[in-house]
Amino acid sequence: MDAVPPVRRLRPAPVAVAAVLALNACTTSPTEAPASRPGPTSTATTAGPSTEGDVALETLVPALGELQGDQDRLPGAERTGPVDVGVDPASTRYLGETRRARYWVALTDEGAVCLVDAFGTREAEALGSTCTSPRAFADGGIQTRTTSSTTTATGYLVPRGFAVEDAGTDVDWAVVADNLLAPSDQL
Repeated sequence: MDAVPPVRRLRPAPVAVAAVLALNACTTSPTEAPASRPGPTSTATTAGPSTEGDVALETLVPALGELQGDQDRLPGAERTGPVDVGVDPASTRYLGETRRARYWVALTDEGAVCLVDAFGTREAEALGSTCTSPRAFADGGIQTRTTSSTTTATGYLVPRGFAVEDAGTDVDWAVVADNLLAPSDQL
């Protein structure tokens, strides 16, 4: 049985957008880290190994260590061919969904960890990804916000052991699934 890392107090890190593919009139942009919790800066192009110190990303996000199933593949490929949001298609793993969006974790070819979201109707979704280095992810996770003219969806990919109360006080975060938080009013 894998040992569960102890709960650590972590700082949310700022994020950077790696890629956006608009299939609808929606936009994806990174969210700022909660103002009360400053964190290190990072860029989406930071290359790195798939480990953080002695901890593999599969330990921080167990879904990355599982075999990819049909639900783990990004939407749209069956209609338009492979969808390019800056991630390795073989690395995508479905995490969960809210009333407003569906979320996947993925890796880039350079080793960055990403939160991918699909926003809108299943027939006309906007896909986007927000990525950061493994170190920045381990320190505070990744937030993404997708906005249309009528609504917004926000997701927060957090490493295993992240305490929800550390996500910041400006949003009432709720657990959607393992490693995935969202504002409670979006569930």
